[in-house]
Amino acid sequence: MKGRIKDLATILNCHPYSDSSLIIKAFCPRLGNISIIAKCWRKAQNKSPLQTLHEYELTLYEPSGGELYLLYEASLVTERLFPNPKLLSTALSGAELMANLILSSDEYAAYYQLLRDYTGYLQGLAGEPIPIFWRMLLRVMKLQGIGLDLQHCQICGRAASPGAYLKRDASLVCRECRKVPPAQTVNLSPEAKDILQNLPHIGNQLHTLQLSKQVVQELNRFLLFYYQAHTHQKIKLKSLGVLEQLYS
Repeated sequence: MKGRIKDLATILNCHPYSDSSLIIKAFCPRLGNISIIAKCWRKAQNKSPLQTLHEYELTLYEPSGGELYLLYEASLVTERLFPNPKLLSTALSGAELMANLILSSDEYAAYYQLLRDYTGYLQGLAGEPIPIFWRMLLRVMKLQGIGLDLQHCQICGRAASPGAYLKRDASLVCRECRKVPPAQTVNLSPEAKDILQNLPHIGNQLHTLQLSKQVVQELNRFLLFYYQAHTHQKIKLKSLGVLEQLYS
């Protein structure tokens, strides 16, 4: 092990490694996505339990080679509690997304702030939470240079509401262009079209929004397909699957 370092961290997940130790996945503004071993943490009486989604200042021993970071000390910075299953699953979906991103070191701080803003917004939310995940995913795609254009047809170029998306890369097309040729497009439901068109400013509608499981699955499928088609990186978020089951 090398010397000690400090960094902020949001705990993405935490699971037992032995009777006394933990393996922790965390996202940090300086170190990015890292794996940590917390030796004897589970049985130490002077150590507080580490909670998923909480923010800590971690003191770590740097690994040598491909080893895990070793946790020396953790100080709670921000407690993040979510009072119902939908809010918790939505927060976990965002954390799981961050854990799957391939980032360069100069991007860590921007994505860390995005995750911090996302979880902070969810903590005070009274309406439907999953559109906030969709909005976060749009921001991730924009940061990665693959922004999803919700206002223009990708075939004719006109300003128009989305009617369908292309099977090859999930680009949105208008109602007229979706007919040519129909075998190459997937139609969007009226509810999904309306949400997509308003997604950048969806925060104003959350308290009145009524979402069905079918629409939630439709939009999850579309947005993840768009991301995968443009990054060639397949992402499957378990927390998002759990969240889908909370809708009827």
